[in-house]
Amino acid sequence: MKKLLLFLTLFGLIAFTQAQRRIITVNNDPLAPGQYTTIAAAITAATAGDTIYVSGSATSYGAITVTKKLTIIGTAHTPDDQFDLKPKFGAITITAAATGSSFIGLHTEGGNPQIVPSTDTHNILFKNCNFAFTGYILNKPTENCDNWIFEGNQVSGQIIMSPNFDNTVFKNNLFKKGPLVNTNSSTLIFNNVFYFATSWSFQSCNNSMVFNNIFYLTGYKETEAPDNGCSGCTFNNNITFAPNLMIEAKTLPIIPGATNLGGGNLNNTDPKFLGLEDLTKYFTYPTTSPIVKAGTDGTDLGIYGANYNFSPRGYSAIPQIYFMNISNAVVPVNGTLNVNIKAKKQD
Repeated sequence: MKKLLLFLTLFGLIAFTQAQRRIITVNNDPLAPGQYTTIAAAITAATAGDTIYVSGSATSYGAITVTKKLTIIGTAHTPDDQFDLKPKFGAITITAAATGSSFIGLHTEGGNPQIVPSTDTHNILFKNCNFAFTGYILNKPTENCDNWIFEGNQVSGQIIMSPNFDNTVFKNNLFKKGPLVNTNSSTLIFNNVFYFATSWSFQSCNNSMVFNNIFYLTGYKETEAPDNGCSGCTFNNNITFAPNLMIEAKTLPIIPGATNLGGGNLNNTDPKFLGLEDLTKYFTYPTTSPIVKAGTDGTDLGIYGANYNFSPRGYSAIPQIYFMNISNAVVPVNGTLNVNIKAKKQD
């Protein structure tokens, strides 16, 4: 009986907690369901701790300003469905009152910079997002913004932080353009893939920890090292490769260079990717690849290391509908509408 009472008490507490944290839906397609058609209206209606689900759409939701702690989740930045509707955003302004917010599965393509934090905006998570804009993602943001995590994203622009932007983590991201600027001794950069056509991975970065990354550099010159732009940084168990240089029988300078520290790096070593931009083989590799179990933690180097389930399309853990078909478009009065839906859970 005591166990039953304890269970009922815990169940009641969980139910009460869930009741306090609402889920709000947004869709700006007038023909599709959603509680709100704009993010601004959803944020106004939300209370701190709520979750906002954003549907993919042919129309961008535009720039938004987040003024309270929220979790904003999109369907996926590159959904695998017959409509290819993305949850597209412009610039995202985050006020200090939004400390603790999370942004998951979004596609940003406007705003320069795309992320605009206020002073004292802490504990922010960007996960499984596609920063498709090739300009600035962050551009010397205001001071005292600590404890940010960039995880599982695809980044096509520059991230320029303030020198005292502390306790920032970049993990399991695919960087397609750089550089990272102004990282400091509290910055962790691990299990990323730097897939660049230029040599600009870092600039004015000091004393950061850089480990278990893959530097796959398609346009490098043999005089430029992948750790250029870093000073006093520690490079452990990274791999470097420049396929164009290998064709020319040239090699990259080894890392770490004279201004940095570290060891266990695989210099000028082919990771043997099975596919690069092909979403069915996205930066995957055979079991014979040198990056397998080569990390400091005994897992693989790159975006699939550290036991991370990297999503090339930016799915969250929410089950996704990827196909819907109405088999009888004309329905008589009191008739039945037959809808065939296919969905799949996310790992």
